Amino acid sequence: MAVSENIQTIEQVLVEFQTSYNQRNAQRFLSLFDGNNPYMMLWGTGRDEVRFGLHEIAQQIKRDWEQSDSAELTHYDILIMDAQGDFAVVAADWAMMASIGNKRYDYPLLRSTFVLKLVGSKWMIQHTHWSIPSDQTAGRSFPVA
Repeated sequence: MAVSENIQTIEQVLVEFQTSYNQRNAQRFLSLFDGNNPYMMLWGTGRDEVRFGLHEIAQQIKRDWEQSDSAELTHYDILIMDAQGDFAVVAADWAMMASIGNKRYDYPLLRSTFVLKLVGSKWMIQHTHWSIPSDQTAGRSFPVA
C-alpha cells in the first residue's frame, strides 16, 4: 500500500473513531482496536484510566457514556507522523463537548496520540493516549504561579 493510501485509510480510522464515539456505538468503536493484542492500550485523561485489552476499553467507554448525557468529539487536526510499513504513529488535537446533568462542559483542546498496525488489510489501533493540557502560562514550561 502506498504511503498516500495509508494516510487516507488512517484518516478514515480516526473519522470512524470520532463518529462511533459520538454515536455511542460500542461495537463500531471497539472494532477499530486490535482485539487479538492483549497489550493493546488506552490511556485516558483520568488517573485511573489505564486500560489494557478490548474488555477494559469496553468498560472505559461504558463508563464514559454512563457518566454523561452526551459527549461529542468535534474538530480535530491530525498529523500522521509515520505511515510506512506496518505501523503508523498519529498525533491529533480535538475539541469535546460533554453534557452532564443539565450542565455543558467544553474542552477546547484534547491531545491524543495513536499507534496503529496494519493487520491483514486493515489499520487497527494498538495504543491511544489522551491528555488535557494544563492551564500554565504561555511561554512557561511548568504549571506554577
